[in-house]
This record gives sequence, C-alpha cells and structure tokens, in this order.
Amino acid sequence: MEKDFYIIIVDDNMKPTDPFIMWMKRKVLNADVVSYRTVEYALGFIFEHLEEKMIIFLDCKFNMGLQGVDGLKRIREKTSLVSIVMMSANSLNQMENSELEAMINSDKLYFIKNDDLRKAEELVAKIQNKWVSELDCVLEQWVKSHNSEFRSKPYMATSDGVLSLNDVLVRIRNRTPLGLKLEKQILQVAVDSLTKDIRKNDRCN
Repeated sequence: MEKDFYIIIVDDNMKPTDPFIMWMKRKVLNADVVSYRTVEYALGFIFEHLEEKMIIFLDCKFNMGLQGVDGLKRIREKTSLVSIVMMSANSLNQMENSELEAMINSDKLYFIKNDDLRKAEELVAKIQNKWVSELDCVLEQWVKSHNSEFRSKPYMATSDGVLSLNDVLVRIRNRTPLGLKLEKQILQVAVDSLTKDIRKNDRCN
C-alpha cells in the first residue's frame, strides 16, 4: 500500500518490536512508521523531510541527551505546521513548569500517556482529518498530482529566485517569509475564486 505520510516515534525505551510501534504499523496502513531512540537522530530525519506530512510521537523524558521538550522547541524553530504528540508516563500536573510552558505555547500539540494505544490511534485519525482543510496539505496534494518532472521544473519567479512547485511547497511548510507571503496570496486567490462562483450561482438562481 502506498504511504501517504510519516509517523515518527521517538522514545529511548521503545525497541522496533515495542507494542506501541507494532500497533501503529498494523493500524495505520497508509503511514510509514519509523522510530528513533534519541531526539538528536530523530531531528536529523525530521529536518530532512519537512516537505512531507508527518505526525511525531515524542517522549518527554530521555536518560541522556536532548529531552522531549528540547526536541519540541527545535522543531518549532523550523516549522509550526508539524503535529506533535508528547508522550509521558506521568500526567500533566506532575510535569515541570518549564515543560508545560513550552507545550502550552506550541500549536498543533497533543499529549497522551505513552501506553495509551487507543488514544494514539484516535489522534492519528483526528490529525489526518484536519489535513484535508490545511493549506500546506491541500497544496501538497495538488503538487503531487503532477508528475515528478513537472514538479521539478521552474514554475514561478520570486524574490528567492525561480522556484519549482517542490520549492514553493518547502517554503510554505517551513514558514519562511516568502512561504507566508505565498500562502496569503494563494488564500486570496481561493477566496476570490469562491466569491465569483457564489455570485455566479446567485445570478443563475
């Protein structure tokens, strides 16, 4: 089955055969499930695939190296579009204030106990449903409807130079100044088109 997005699981206590990972592979057949046991290695993969849709399950506590909240902050420095599910054996009221503050100030963030398989599956379905109406995901589907050769060809001239459709998508995903500007322009075109259609239908009625 073709894979539509990544599920990235980051937990130093989970081996590839862990029930949580195996559950995701069995239940979410349209996802490529990958796992990492350190935040550092996970970040390397995430930053190399920011142009792709992904859901990140990120444990809060690690025995060494970067902690979950450190990973959350670094991801948010790059993009606000990725959905992140923080996992912990503890409840929210047992977490440190600094961790809670970082989580509260982040968009597209969820929290589950790290053994709650049902809740994890529900969140994956919920996030996928939201993708239907999010601009970067809708744009990605449109971009991917073209063949790879067309997507790589020069498509528009911008302040960053001549960009392909793939380049445009990356900038929107990464929330660069140009990406934000393009997003606004695309939304305006969509609104104008919708308004014209509504007026046309009103005249016909």
